[in-house]
Amino acid sequence: MKCSRRVFVSRAGALLAGGSAAQWLAGCAAATAYRVTPAGGQLQLDVASFRDLHSTAGIATVQPDGDDVPIFIVRQNETYTALSAVCTHRGCTVEAKTGRFVCPCHGSTYSATGSVLRGPAEHPLRRIPSVLRADGRTLVIEHPRRTAAR
Repeated sequence: MKCSRRVFVSRAGALLAGGSAAQWLAGCAAATAYRVTPAGGQLQLDVASFRDLHSTAGIATVQPDGDDVPIFIVRQNETYTALSAVCTHRGCTVEAKTGRFVCPCHGSTYSATGSVLRGPAEHPLRRIPSVLRADGRTLVIEHPRRTAAR
């Protein structure tokens, strides 16, 4: 996953203020982000091929081709949820941490289901319409650009 300009500048300032270079670089390092090409306004994912979703409490990061913002796929037992990675506070891109999401800009923290654990955000992460097909393997997600335009 790319490090946004806002995150880069924020972390660079923290580094200059005495922060650790390792901490700064860790947030901008490439996490596993699965590239997906939208087709017909949808993303179709074979969830079995995502090693991050092999755990019954896994989180995978999906990067649709042509989009700047990733999507998080959260597995809870046999249920899959697609969440926007856009913080509801000021629009920064949140990062997946162990079982939760954290905004690097202002510290908002969200649960694995997207609900707010700690502000300043007041609203949960946006759920993106998705459905698991009857085959139990194919997750169909509405393309976020198409969903946001409604």
